[in-house]
Amino acid sequence: PPRSRRAVLLRPPEPSGWCDGHDAAWLERTWTMECLPGVPARWTWTTRMRVLTTRGAEIAAKTEISFDAGWQELCINRLDVLGPDGTVVTKASRSDAYVLDDGHGGQGTTKKTAHLPLAGVKVGSEVVCVVSWRAPGSIGEMPWKRLHVGSYLPILRSRVELHDPSGRARLLARQCRTGSNDGWQWAEAIQPPIWRYEPFMAPPIHWLPTVDVTTPAGNWTDAGLSYLRSIEASLIDDRSVTDLALATCAGIDGPEATTTALTDAVTSGLSYVAIEFGRRGRVPETAGKSLSKRFGDCKDHAVLLQRMLAAVGIPAWLVLTGSETIETSMPDLDQFDHMVVAIPQAGGLRILDATDKNADSSLAIPAGMGDKTVLVLDPAGPRLATLGHHQPSKVQVRRTITIDRDGGLSVSETVTLDHYFSQSLRSALRAKPVAEHLQIIQEHLGTAVGELQSANAIHLADQHRPLVLSLRYRPSVRLVNDNGRMSGTLPDPWAVSYLTAGRVPDRRSPFRLGYAWTFAREVMLTHAGGLSVTTRDIIAADNDPYNRWNEHRGKDGTIATLVEAQAGTWPAKDYAAFVDRQDELVRRLAVPISIPSK
Repeated sequence: PPRSRRAVLLRPPEPSGWCDGHDAAWLERTWTMECLPGVPARWTWTTRMRVLTTRGAEIAAKTEISFDAGWQELCINRLDVLGPDGTVVTKASRSDAYVLDDGHGGQGTTKKTAHLPLAGVKVGSEVVCVVSWRAPGSIGEMPWKRLHVGSYLPILRSRVELHDPSGRARLLARQCRTGSNDGWQWAEAIQPPIWRYEPFMAPPIHWLPTVDVTTPAGNWTDAGLSYLRSIEASLIDDRSVTDLALATCAGIDGPEATTTALTDAVTSGLSYVAIEFGRRGRVPETAGKSLSKRFGDCKDHAVLLQRMLAAVGIPAWLVLTGSETIETSMPDLDQFDHMVVAIPQAGGLRILDATDKNADSSLAIPAGMGDKTVLVLDPAGPRLATLGHHQPSKVQVRRTITIDRDGGLSVSETVTLDHYFSQSLRSALRAKPVAEHLQIIQEHLGTAVGELQSANAIHLADQHRPLVLSLRYRPSVRLVNDNGRMSGTLPDPWAVSYLTAGRVPDRRSPFRLGYAWTFAREVMLTHAGGLSVTTRDIIAADNDPYNRWNEHRGKDGTIATLVEAQAGTWPAKDYAAFVDRQDELVRRLAVPISIPSK
């Protein structure tokens, strides 16, 4: 273990009831990070967990420690069970420990997980763990690491310490107390917020205590140029790549259409094999080799596409992007985990991601990348850039509701989904045989659709065209005979699916709606027996911070609705009002029906 200052720290007092209702609680969680001249960087994690319930004992008895075998060494310094008096009851046994590969979401990775079963854990026990990681290849420098100071369990105190006498390594903390002296930097949070999933959750870096640690690379231009030099041998021209680019673009006019055609050629021509972008996975294959193998990871897709664009005279740059928010003040390539391609266009960059096999490559911003900060690897000067917003999407419904003589309802409708809304559903449908499409759509719409009788997907294989669904279903709702009239209200399954927001008591995180989109609906009411279906002529409209809504219900049984959903980020305190507004909107979009019973 390191010569940490944590030994002289007094444990904070325990407030009454601070961990009530939980299975376990952390009394201490301390990261001590050392960056000393001439020796490998080292991290040490010291924790003390109190077990509060039987389930908590099961959790504590299955300690799991992750590490990257590609560049880290792991040492379990201590793993003990303490009794109520603080004496050691049992120690972890090396013979019981085992290591498994970390699948990491299906990616190829060198990450592993050490499993450390622990005997003797029971309610009232405390488990002390001291674990160290060492990076033999990082001499005198601290690799990038982002630490989320909170946890899914209560924490009495969470602390991060950095020891670097040279002063080169940096610690940047958010929503923590900080300090420094004698070559040490530290940040801590007393009882940090308990982490939990919440719908539409904004990135944790914007509201939870987090700490970033690294030895910065100087500036982003230097970091980008250094990376380009390291992959220079991969960025060579190849005759087979040039020939494919020229053949693909034959007869196509204009740079935008040419770019889309080349992106589609890479998207369909290479299978995606997920290899983690990181310290051991930054160098791509040459474009020629990827083309001959017909598979590759994000780097291989990006390099092949960039070389094909270059072959036909379209300037394009490789771009690094990350799944987490980039800390722009700390230049370090370890913040990135994905590579795409960018071409300059009026007003910004057009981003091309050939690994997304179900996306419309003509969109300027792929799904999930709107407003992101990226590193553009322009050989003339790599630079950070902020991408544009996601393009607005649209869901359009044309529905005919037929009323049976006995009050039953049958619905036939055509639903058109474009841009980002088509992408997830298209991906789910293309992954399964046609025989399973009915079930997939039924699950997507839930109980509001009733019994789905038929479903046909049009343009499923052509991601440049909107996905069109032709549906027939019998809702579970029936009209009720009341005083000579048959009446009822039919929920709109698409409004229920896309507008309903889950309630969260005591919400803690800001909520973010990342896409602006439009819901347009045309409804026609008919009667199987030829009765006239009439309604009052009503025009209604309403606006709030999240939606603009208007509707016209005509005397001829037609209903025309338009909802414009807004993108934005709002504070946690506004979420309950947002859910109320969404529920009210879903109720308004339900179709009221009332006709004479004869």
